[in-house]
Amino acid sequence: MNVTGKKEYIQRFMAPSGRVAYRDLQDLANEHNEQRFVQLVRYHFLVGVSVLQGELRDDLDNVESTKIFKYKANGKANSGKDIFDLSKVVFPLLPGKDRHENEPILVGQDDDNNIVISDYSISHDHLSIRIDSDGRFFIKDLDSKNSTLIQGKKIVPGKEVEIVEDETIQIGRYQFIFTSPGMLYARLRGLDVQQSIVDLINHLGKVDYKKLKALAKWRKEDMFVQLVHNPSLVGMALFKGSMVEPEFKVDDDDCDETKLFRNENLDKQIAVTLEYLSRNIFPIVHKIEKEQDKDCLKIGRLETNDLCMLDSSISRIHGQIRIAGTGHYFYTDFKSRNGSWINGKKVGNIEVALYEGDKLKIGRYLFHFVFPSTLYKMLNKKK
Repeated sequence: MNVTGKKEYIQRFMAPSGRVAYRDLQDLANEHNEQRFVQLVRYHFLVGVSVLQGELRDDLDNVESTKIFKYKANGKANSGKDIFDLSKVVFPLLPGKDRHENEPILVGQDDDNNIVISDYSISHDHLSIRIDSDGRFFIKDLDSKNSTLIQGKKIVPGKEVEIVEDETIQIGRYQFIFTSPGMLYARLRGLDVQQSIVDLINHLGKVDYKKLKALAKWRKEDMFVQLVHNPSLVGMALFKGSMVEPEFKVDDDDCDETKLFRNENLDKQIAVTLEYLSRNIFPIVHKIEKEQDKDCLKIGRLETNDLCMLDSSISRIHGQIRIAGTGHYFYTDFKSRNGSWINGKKVGNIEVALYEGDKLKIGRYLFHFVFPSTLYKMLNKKK
C-alpha cells in the first residue's frame, strides 16, 4: 500500500519532522476507548525517555554538524524537562509521504528522513527501521557516528537487529522506548505501564479487586494478560456445614485454631455460590521475590504463606501449588485437617495437575483455577 494514495489518520497530528502533536494524541485517547484508539493510530511508536549527560565535541577527522558524544558514566540521565518534556516526544513508525509502506523508516538529522531529530549527537542518516510481513521490527545502524544501542548494547553497523516492545533504543544521546499503540494508550490515560501484578496484592497475597477490575476495563486483553501472567484462584462458593473443635490433634503444628469442618449433608457436599467471594482473587505469584522455592507457593492460614486464607477451616500450611514450567501447575495437600479436593476428588499428598477451569476446594471454600484471559472476561462480565 502506498501512503500517498490514502492519508493515515495519525498523519493529521504529525509535524514535518515525523513527530506527533502530543496534546492532540492525548485528546484522542481521552475521547476513545483503547480498541478505537488502536484502530485509528495503528502504528508502533518511539516515545522519549531521557537525554544522557555527556560531552559533545567536534570530530576533527570529519568536520560536519554531527559531533562526537562522550557519555558521562557517573552522570544522571536527564528527563529533558529543562528543554522540553521528553515523554511528550512521540514518533509514530510509519513511512513518510513519499515512501511506500514496505520500505524502511529512516531516522536521522537530515530533513529527508521519516523521523527527523535535530541534535548534534545524531548522524544525518542514523538508522533504519524495517517491518517484515509478520509485523516484526528490525533496526539497522547506518554507520552512525555515535552508534545505536538497544537495551544499552551497541548494534553492529549494517546488521539488522530485532526490537521488541518496551525495549530502550538509544540514538545519539537520546533514549526512546519502543511501544505499541495499546501501551501508548495506557501512558496517555495515566495507567502505570510498568506495573506488576505483585504491586496489586496485599500481605495476604490477595489482589486489590477494584484496581484489577479497573485495569481489565481500560486495558485490552493482551495487555492485561501480560500484567497478570500467571493463573489465579478466584473465590466461587462456600460449602454448607459446621465448624467444631477436633476430638484429637492431627498435627501438633496445626492444632491452635484449625477446626474440623463437617458438611451439612454427609452424602453430598453442597456449596453455595456467593457473589462477594469472586472478589477474593489470589494470583499464583510470590508476594515478594524469593531466592529459594521460586516455583512453589504455599497456601494456608499463616501470613507467611504466599496465599494466605484467614479461615479456621484452612490449616496453617494447607497445601502447595508448584509451577513446573510455563502452563504446568500441580497441587499438593499437606495432610491438612479438612483436606483438599479438585473437581470433587480428594487430593492426597501426591501432586495432582491443575488445569484451566478446575475447581479447587480448600477447607470449606471453593476456588476456580483460571488463566488471565478467563479472568479478564470474568472481570468484564456485565451483571
